[in-house]
Amino acid sequence: MDWLFLKRGCFHCTEAACVEVCPTMALKHHPSTGNVTLEPELCNGCGYCSQFCPFQIPRLDSNVLTGAGKSAKCNFCQDRVVNGRKPACVQTCTSGALSYGDFDQMAALGEARVKAIKPRHPAASLFGADILGGLGQIYVLLDHPEVYKLPRNPTYAVAKAWQEIVQPAAELSFVAGLVGVAVAYVIARRNIRMEDVE
Repeated sequence: MDWLFLKRGCFHCTEAACVEVCPTMALKHHPSTGNVTLEPELCNGCGYCSQFCPFQIPRLDSNVLTGAGKSAKCNFCQDRVVNGRKPACVQTCTSGALSYGDFDQMAALGEARVKAIKPRHPAASLFGADILGGLGQIYVLLDHPEVYKLPRNPTYAVAKAWQEIVQPAAELSFVAGLVGVAVAYVIARRNIRMEDVE
């Protein structure tokens, strides 16, 4: 029996549920690298990202004293990558199990690796090159994705519904509430003036 390993971290999905549902835009795609970045100072701790990610990657770190939460996840070492350096995990991997480069180059490298190990591992596959618009991290798996606790065909239809229906409805109800308060204020002021006239 073989040992199966998987480096767990943000997959940096091209079609990222966390980016879609984040109400404060704390999560977004980096303009030059395309990686999913997180700006903690914009995070309001709502937890939508952790609920809708098909891989359950973002987590909420809570402050022990206040209970306030902030989202946390791998940002693919954006400070290193934008300066032409490899992510720290790739730089420090002594076995060479991790590689970094252009998506097409990495997909080709992964396919070649899968082809080489298929005789010994018939269920081997390349995970992530063709799902959710292509993942920023793709994996050579020795067995089926489910064995690694990965969804075979991850989707986030609920996140789309949240973004397109629930959030706009919440915003509309907030605006309607403000309008209701304003109307009530005008009516109350009018009634006070009418009492003064009488």
